[in-house]
Amino acid sequence: MVVTRGPYAFVRHPGYVSGAILAIGIVLALGSLWALLPAALVGVVLVIRTNLEDATLQRELCQALVLAIETGQRQGDLIRCPWSAYDGQWIRLRQSKGGQRVQVPVTQDLKAILDAMPRSSPVILTSSAGRPWTSDGLRTSWHRASRAAGIVDLTFQDLRGAAVTRLAEAGCTEAEIASITGHSIKSVGAILDRYLARTKGLALSAIEKLEKSKR
Repeated sequence: MVVTRGPYAFVRHPGYVSGAILAIGIVLALGSLWALLPAALVGVVLVIRTNLEDATLQRELCQALVLAIETGQRQGDLIRCPWSAYDGQWIRLRQSKGGQRVQVPVTQDLKAILDAMPRSSPVILTSSAGRPWTSDGLRTSWHRASRAAGIVDLTFQDLRGAAVTRLAEAGCTEAEIASITGHSIKSVGAILDRYLARTKGLALSAIEKLEKSKR
């Protein structure tokens, strides 16, 4: 569960809250202005550490976001995906739900990110501690980053739907999309019905295809 009330709506880790309270308590206990110096030092250290963690978290979440939206795979399969599944051109994996084998050609954007990432773990996605993400850990970090960006009601799993709609908007058929994401063709249709906006661009594209068929 992600705690979004009280001090944890503003400070990520309980240790940071206790550190700030401890620094203030030292000042009050000693009753001396000199005690403000170590308290201020503690505050500076906490701010620097928080900023460094935020930068690392943003980079890690960006990697996870691009991997999700460029492959259309589930969160669970992505956090378990090993480097051995990537050969520089393809990502090949067996999905945990249903056991479907998928072979995803790697886009140029995804390739650039993967090739620049350090291979510090057997799996591709890792946390700032260099350990594989857990489902709860990634979900919590995603929720916090989304909230900080002012985004509500968007889960990491929604990126899979976004991947399907991006492929559809690029002109892919439902069968082509299913070959990438591992969905059934029927499921692809249901996802498009839920996520795909009936945009002006799609309407124009439909009429252009109709006019072209008449020639």
